[in-house]
Amino acid sequence: METGEETEREEEILPKVILPSEIILFDILSRVDVKSLIRFRSVSKSWNTSVTDPFFIDMHMNRSLERNSFKVKLMIIDEKDRLYSLDFEKGLDHAVAIEHPVSAIHTTRVCGSCNGLLCMLFNHNIYIWNPTTRKCRKVPCLPSYDDHIIGYGFGYNRDIDDYVVVRVSSRKFVDVMSSIVDVYSLQRDSWRTVPDNTCYKLWDTKSAVFVEGSLHWVGLVSWQMVIIAFDIGSEKFRENGSVLLKGSNMDVILYDPKTKTRSFNHIRGPYGVAEAKAYVESIVRV
Repeated sequence: METGEETEREEEILPKVILPSEIILFDILSRVDVKSLIRFRSVSKSWNTSVTDPFFIDMHMNRSLERNSFKVKLMIIDEKDRLYSLDFEKGLDHAVAIEHPVSAIHTTRVCGSCNGLLCMLFNHNIYIWNPTTRKCRKVPCLPSYDDHIIGYGFGYNRDIDDYVVVRVSSRKFVDVMSSIVDVYSLQRDSWRTVPDNTCYKLWDTKSAVFVEGSLHWVGLVSWQMVIIAFDIGSEKFRENGSVLLKGSNMDVILYDPKTKTRSFNHIRGPYGVAEAKAYVESIVRV
């Protein structure tokens, strides 16, 4: 039987684990929803620093992925290029008008969505925008080609923790099966052209769908229509990517990963829907 003195000696030998206050705060805040985090930024300077810390942003994103706790929304562009955000939890007839992040808008298009960031075309200029934090960054311009079909895609390279915009340019009205592929890095804030031209052409200008590390388009090879997938890590194309690309203009397909079921829902509202893209609330920085 241990005596009191022996127990005290063991306690003195055992190391005491002391967690830094920042780690404790990070762990608590990483379980909080995004809207609350944005409000907490005004509590104090130290809280604002914590919530905007890159390490904390990654922790919050990873925890949200593990718990599947994202709040999913729909960004809607109407026929007059006005923006609406629709919260699925409140129903498909509760869209809220939101301000454009840039002024003097004539044309608006969504090029992709990933981890709460939206890649947008405003007046033919590319922007990466977090509609939750309202932060926005303009992407450097690339030369445009009038005789090309141009398609965009937006995704996240987990290996290097970087968000990328991919532009695929395919010549119109020619028999040559090739395209020019340019990749923009958010970390480097610059474009680079992929050295090897692909043997595929784009079928149309619709934006890519990002699934499991690859961007998917409808493409052509030997004048046969195929689904092509561009792996943003290896920067290589492959055929026969399996992904649902679109529904009808006024319908939203809701997929429940827990039950593995899907439902088709009609968007109701006073607006005519020109385009819609699902996104999640996040505090990811641009």
